[in-house]
Amino acid sequence: MKKKLPLAALAAALVVPAVVAPIQGFADAVAQIESGLYFNGAEGERGEYYTFEDWADLSPVEKGVLVDKYGTGNIQVYLKQLNKVTTLKAIADQEKPFLDVAEELQENEIVGDFTNGATGEDFSVYPTPTLPELTIESVTNPADITVVVGTAPALPETVEVEFEGGTTGEVAVTWEESDFSEAGTVEVTGTIAGTDKTATINVIVKSVEDLNAAIAAVKSTSETGNSTDFKTALTAPVLGIEGIEEAYLDDYQSTIADALSITSVADIQALVNLVNDAKSGEEAELVAAIKAANTVSTLEDALAEAEIVHVSSITSNLNAYSTAIKSDNPISLADVQVIIDATNLDIVETAVAKAEASEAAADVTAAANMLTNIESVHPDFDTPAEGEKSFAERIAAVLEAIDAATELEGLITAANEATDEVALLAALQALETADLIEGVVASNDTAYFAAKTAETKFVRPEDIQTFVTDVNAAELADKVEGLVAAVNEAADVTELAAALDALKEAGLLVNYETANDGAYDEASTGEYASVDAIQTFVDDVNAAEALKAALVAINELDSDSYEEDVLEALKAEALALTGIVDKNVALYTAELPEVAEEDTFADTAAVQALVDTVNATNLGKLNAAKKAADVKVALVALEADGLDLELYNELTSAQQTLIATSIARDSDGITTVEDLQEAIDMMAMALIAGFGI
Repeated sequence: MKKKLPLAALAAALVVPAVVAPIQGFADAVAQIESGLYFNGAEGERGEYYTFEDWADLSPVEKGVLVDKYGTGNIQVYLKQLNKVTTLKAIADQEKPFLDVAEELQENEIVGDFTNGATGEDFSVYPTPTLPELTIESVTNPADITVVVGTAPALPETVEVEFEGGTTGEVAVTWEESDFSEAGTVEVTGTIAGTDKTATINVIVKSVEDLNAAIAAVKSTSETGNSTDFKTALTAPVLGIEGIEEAYLDDYQSTIADALSITSVADIQALVNLVNDAKSGEEAELVAAIKAANTVSTLEDALAEAEIVHVSSITSNLNAYSTAIKSDNPISLADVQVIIDATNLDIVETAVAKAEASEAAADVTAAANMLTNIESVHPDFDTPAEGEKSFAERIAAVLEAIDAATELEGLITAANEATDEVALLAALQALETADLIEGVVASNDTAYFAAKTAETKFVRPEDIQTFVTDVNAAELADKVEGLVAAVNEAADVTELAAALDALKEAGLLVNYETANDGAYDEASTGEYASVDAIQTFVDDVNAAEALKAALVAINELDSDSYEEDVLEALKAEALALTGIVDKNVALYTAELPEVAEEDTFADTAAVQALVDTVNATNLGKLNAAKKAADVKVALVALEADGLDLELYNELTSAQQTLIATSIARDSDGITTVEDLQEAIDMMAMALIAGFGI
């Protein structure tokens, strides 16, 4: 026979059965009883209780004392996860593990008053009362519930009943399955176990449109409705907003009105919760103190107590904070912080805008000082939105404008006070250098001074620009006749060149080319009535000379010339050729003489004829084709030039299109039928073999 352990040793060695996860389905009757060891005291005395963890922390001596005090038969071991219980005595007597000895806990098996040995807290486990059988006389149906289509309602778990004899109570109810997929009123029936009594509840199913309309009503009445309308909208059953306090309705209304967007019930609930949180506890007291402050000093103290940041101590700013707080009626410290930050922006914006409008040095200094003050309490204050200027940049721009205005005033004063032509010209040139006027002609200095009378008074740069323009026009009118006469009277190439250059310097003639002086002299008739006539003469000579040069360049080419040189010569602007196809350059080159001759191409028409001739050939048309369809047409035409399309014709239409597209996209032109034949056959064989091209 095995030797039994002493009781103290048994208690010390007790191991808690390992349970890796809760097991479902235990009786609710023992839900209030927790796992552990229950030491039952004598009748009328309080016992002790230890969780398995606390029991494990006791020393062997402490455990032995407890076992000796209560006796193993009065020590119950209960494992809630398995809802099983036994005594230390049963474990010792049977010499088996807990799981082999323990049995399912029976009703009222563990009862009594206990003290938690680890915490010292007292608690009691009461026996389950035995209730007399009561007969239900009537059932009170629950109030209606409102939900949105497709949402299952949270039906009550119990209903109120009246028992025989007039007493009332709550009993469990089981509701039937119902369909809430369509708008309307759904009557749901519930049964009460063990009776023939039923309960009914009306579920009012609202459409999504009804829900959206209710949400919109909350937003609209918060902004324009009276408090009664707002309350009706906020408490609409379809919304199901929780926690609404009658005393906070005005705060709900102002908070929701200030919200940028209300699109869901969750948005409204969040704002209601925000108000509720703000109106209760320490935060509410701090906000109330801020709103009640009636002097700048008490306001500053209240803001500091609430740990509101970015507060400027300047009296005018504190007054601005006070005004804004009274106007906006904040309900939370977050609201107060927003007001302080927004007021700081308004303060600086007002100061900077005033400086920008006045461009007065005193206003600029005031704005800069105010910005510095706000930045001292809010270092990141001057951080503009993307694409906007900072306050510092705007102030700097005003300073630049003031400096520019001061400089401008000095320049205009210099022009007004000039006492001779040298001083006046210098003043006008300084204005031109500053990009305030343009068109100052140094040779008109005497005319400028002569036109400036004692009554002349310049106020703006525009006044001076008008003055300069008028004098220049008058001087130019006087000069034009002489300049035109100089062209007509030029006796040789040198005099004509000088006359044309004078017109150019006067801004009356463009495109004058000194390289064409000889041509101008040779072509001049000396009978020009105006500057426009001379301009036409110069343009005609330039065009003729450019054409000569282009024809010389063409006539210097031969069939061995570089193709890029041929293409450049053909594209000369003076020739004005049409229809040039870059991919035909090799064909154009082949049509040039084997040896260059001066008179091969006497005029533009001869060169155009070469281009047109090449373009009209079948190869020329092929190279000019930009679409696969045009290439196909050209290939058929080239059969007359010896192209064999036998292999090409064996291909599918799609494969033929691939070849045609490849030819159209090739940047190099086809120069011979033989080259074309080789290219087509190679692509056709690749396609037939299943390869790409």
